[in-house]
Amino acid sequence: MEGQFSHVHLFLFRCAECAEPLLIAATSNGENTGETENAAYDVLCTCGWLKRFLGLEAIGHYVVPWIDAPSENHLPDRTVDDSGLAET
Repeated sequence: MEGQFSHVHLFLFRCAECAEPLLIAATSNGENTGETENAAYDVLCTCGWLKRFLGLEAIGHYVVPWIDAPSENHLPDRTVDDSGLAET
């Protein structure tokens, strides 16, 4: 299918002002990280800090196959009891 991608790349950055974690997602048609690592990403924090990073500057880079990824969230249903603790 045209427009489909096979992998999602997650890049983790850190805000230089408030130290919050910042996550950027990019897509590709392969597991090869070269193209996404060399791309520039504008990273904006909720505190207003903005910087352009290359993917290779990320603190972490994770690659997830997307073709067979479930279309729905398949986490177990959880309820919260009176104590505020989650039960499965």
